Amino acid sequence: MKFDFNNMVKIKSKTDLYSKGKLKYPIDIPLHTNTYLHHILINLNKIKLADEIKLPIYLVNSDDMDGIMLASSNQDLDTLKYLLIRYEKYIYNTNNSGNTWVHLLEIEGLEKLYFDKSLKHIEWSRLFNLENKDKITTIDYIFSSKRKKFISHLLKNHYLKNPNSHNMSHIYSLFDNYMFSNNEIIKLLKEFIKNKIEFKRIINLSLPCHYSLLLRESKEIVNILYEYKESTDEGTYGYIPNSKGSHSLFYIYNRQLNDKYVVY
Repeated sequence: MKFDFNNMVKIKSKTDLYSKGKLKYPIDIPLHTNTYLHHILINLNKIKLADEIKLPIYLVNSDDMDGIMLASSNQDLDTLKYLLIRYEKYIYNTNNSGNTWVHLLEIEGLEKLYFDKSLKHIEWSRLFNLENKDKITTIDYIFSSKRKKFISHLLKNHYLKNPNSHNMSHIYSLFDNYMFSNNEIIKLLKEFIKNKIEFKRIINLSLPCHYSLLLRESKEIVNILYEYKESTDEGTYGYIPNSKGSHSLFYIYNRQLNDKYVVY
């Protein structure tokens, strides 16, 4: 059938979508400019009308989004949840930019879905740690947000016991998140050290992931970092590139923080 968007927007029920028991439109051929039936139904919030068949929602549109990504970009939690349950084999798909659907969803919606009991089949840590081609992870976005309860839950259930990963930018963001007081950060730091955190360098910043701790100008934090370096050789004594003056943990430690040591 020839594509007519005016007819598509009039779809209200299955009788508008089917003719003699068959879909009026093809499911695997673009109906218009690389837009497939599932993209149109998702945008119209009518995807559930096609629940009798399996749609190829993995096919992407001209914006490089499959069906799950489109629902996520639309911030349509109802449709997104439906797709995540019905088409779970495509949950971890990435597009040409390396993005998954979690890269496109606002954090408030992401938090709601994370705690949704019907979505327990999702490996959230796997999704949160996936890098796109710009080396951006969703967990970095979360840890830099103001959703303190959400962050605390993720730390307790995932990241405190397993702090190390290829991309440690989320740890930098956590230490730089002033929703957490110095005392709270110290408790987290001690737990990270207990679980043998590695202070890896953040590639896109050319800084070690613990550098944001130095910006907190806490003598206790510096002492903890220094002692960890002394006992395990894990961390940084010397020059830190792009540090704007705070170039040596050894120097900071021995100054005892009597003066403000960060020079801008």
